[in-house]
Amino acid sequence: MKLKWWEKTVEYLFVAYAVAKKKMAFGIPLDGDHERAGDAIFAAANRWILIEFKRDRTTIASEKEKFANFETARQMLGASDGHHYIVYGESAKNERGSMYLDLKYVTYFSGVQKTFDEMLASGAGEAAFSLYLKRLTSLKQIPAGSSGGGLMMDDYSLVAGVGENNAIVECVSLAQVQRALNLRREIERPAPSHDISRSRGMER
Repeated sequence: MKLKWWEKTVEYLFVAYAVAKKKMAFGIPLDGDHERAGDAIFAAANRWILIEFKRDRTTIASEKEKFANFETARQMLGASDGHHYIVYGESAKNERGSMYLDLKYVTYFSGVQKTFDEMLASGAGEAAFSLYLKRLTSLKQIPAGSSGGGLMMDDYSLVAGVGENNAIVECVSLAQVQRALNLRREIERPAPSHDISRSRGMER
């Protein structure tokens, strides 16, 4: 029997897996009036990971369409994407031969595969995370019809806060992080990284 799943399946499985491994204290996406608690929750963790959920490996290439020039973004950020991941699903078989959905974790631009625990241990501090996020969003395309006055957040992006014991202590949307850090689209583009030799990552 062939497995069938969706991008949301991967997102929910990730949260369920983190809870089952006792790596998540809580995960509460906030909305409406409750978003006023965003800053307080944001301050609870000391390291941060940015995650993009994709259905499977074949859908990773669609991320390129989010950038004005993907190769430029890779050259600028490929050497500093150790806390930015794509999480996708892959069918696998257990020792009894039964099919199940396995999760894979690869760094966004450089394409380095990690384990779940290695991913958690790779979170960036707030200053480094904020700088990376500003650079990343400055390289994204502004959708047609947008005023460009703020960041256009991806639907399936998640920021995971990691505590000192490498446990996920919160999961918030990328839009909430934007508000907490008061990020703006109108920022100066960073100078290109000197290390442009890394070519692994998204398939062409």
